[in-house]
Amino acid sequence: LGGLEQLAQMLDGLRGRKHVILLSAGFDATVLLGEQGSQRQDSANAVVEGRLWDVQSDSYFGDAAARQALEQLYRTLAASDTVIHSVDVAGLVAGGSVDQPLAAPTGQGRETLAQFAHKTGGRFVKDANDLSAGLKEVLDATRYYYALAFEPSDAGRKKGQQRKLEVRVKGDGLTVAHRARYVLPDSEKEKDPV
Repeated sequence: LGGLEQLAQMLDGLRGRKHVILLSAGFDATVLLGEQGSQRQDSANAVVEGRLWDVQSDSYFGDAAARQALEQLYRTLAASDTVIHSVDVAGLVAGGSVDQPLAAPTGQGRETLAQFAHKTGGRFVKDANDLSAGLKEVLDATRYYYALAFEPSDAGRKKGQQRKLEVRVKGDGLTVAHRARYVLPDSEKEKDPV
């Protein structure tokens, strides 16, 4: 997350919208959300039975520091007008032979990759066994776009403060990908293009 935030800060010096393609298997969402399913039930039973030492708060509730780092990343990406397109490459993991099961289950990081794309207005490509098809999907999604402009009111808001953005479309079969947040740039703060 720190590396992505540094990249967004570097891209902030460039004008216009920036697109980052993240080829990754993601990371386990339990880091953010806490335990799910039977793990959560086992921890709940341990609490009821008084075995509090068997329950780690970070694994039960998720890691608060990781959630804060992720929210800071989204703020930095919104401020720099950077979009992340995530391509799930977990399907590229190979076993010894075709009939041999994979050593690790795939798709555990899919939730986090979808969140990167959704929160930044990017495209999420799952099950990318064919990278050229996944990259073509991202290219097709970014090839044609509409630029919507509006002038937000400054009533009670500070420059550099994050704001939510929602775009709706009418019509059957239409979808829209857009930034979920934006930041009014501080015109007094000059950015070094280098």
